[in-house]
Amino acid sequence: MQWMYRQQGSFSAPGIGGSNPSLAGFRTVLLDPTIPEQAPNWKSELFPQTGVILRHGFPTNRETQLHLIAGRNHDHYDDDSGSITLWGKGRLLANDFGYSGIPSADDHNLVVTKKLPKPGVMQVQEFATTDNLDYVTGTRGGWTRQIAFVKDRDPLGPNYFVLCDSLSESTSAKWQLWLTADRVSPGTHNARVEGSEDVDLDVFFAVPQELQLTTETKSRTCPGLLPNGNVSSQFTTTQTGLIATTNAERFLVVLSPRLKTETPPVITPLADGKAIKVRSGERTDYVFLSPTPFSFTHDDITFEGTVGTIHLEPHLTRLSLGSTGRITAKGHELSGKQATSQEWGREP
Repeated sequence: MQWMYRQQGSFSAPGIGGSNPSLAGFRTVLLDPTIPEQAPNWKSELFPQTGVILRHGFPTNRETQLHLIAGRNHDHYDDDSGSITLWGKGRLLANDFGYSGIPSADDHNLVVTKKLPKPGVMQVQEFATTDNLDYVTGTRGGWTRQIAFVKDRDPLGPNYFVLCDSLSESTSAKWQLWLTADRVSPGTHNARVEGSEDVDLDVFFAVPQELQLTTETKSRTCPGLLPNGNVSSQFTTTQTGLIATTNAERFLVVLSPRLKTETPPVITPLADGKAIKVRSGERTDYVFLSPTPFSFTHDDITFEGTVGTIHLEPHLTRLSLGSTGRITAKGHELSGKQATSQEWGREP
């Protein structure tokens, strides 16, 4: 509590004037200045009726974090269940607009179709965390959202997300990501997001092959907390949406934050868009993600299951599973009925 209080500016009360009723009777215990502050050991975590936090690098100022909204604690607010917010290497990249009444799903970072329940609630079906891979999957009606978080030991290393959004049937769908950025430049199957600070975001669509990428900029005004601790009823947020429109049943999308000074990763789709190869400097990753089990073989690499990763460097091999499966590379094998991770070799 002391650490959080001081991180937020040590304000004696929220808003303009008045007391802090939530601390009534406990102020001297919680805000005793003699209590030493200590940062909590926060990692990825499931909150069953609120959502999931996927995070790496806390409490440094270069944390990469994704929040997935899920569970019944949000079913009386916006139509935002299944939406995400995204921070990359300590910088805000994609955010919620905030609550300004009951906006539609078009204001949120999710898949919009005419057949999704309105409003609907995403329920988490699986959650797992390992040293190198975190994984969550949730369902909302005919929409399944899977997220694999690939982690590096260094908060400034390749730490990125792979999203698989699957629909129970083909229908006109919009995949949306509302970005806090200076510029969003879409290509055929990718987009470069130029962040407002020192971190950019590379977005890559492994599938579908046929999609239309467009952008839209919008602003929303709602109550908000200002940097000085005061509350404003006219807090305006402006973001640029990256919108992918298609009739396909599945999206596989990479969200890869990087410093502006770094070279973008080279991303190659594999296994009919159920896997990707990601090359960043001397590191090569294979990421497997699908709503149904599948098999993949290439050279000495094999995979069976729904989610897993291979991390290869000159002196290091890491294998990870986010769920039941089997994976091999460089003569090493990992298998199991639950999330697990193992490495061979060390960086010299």
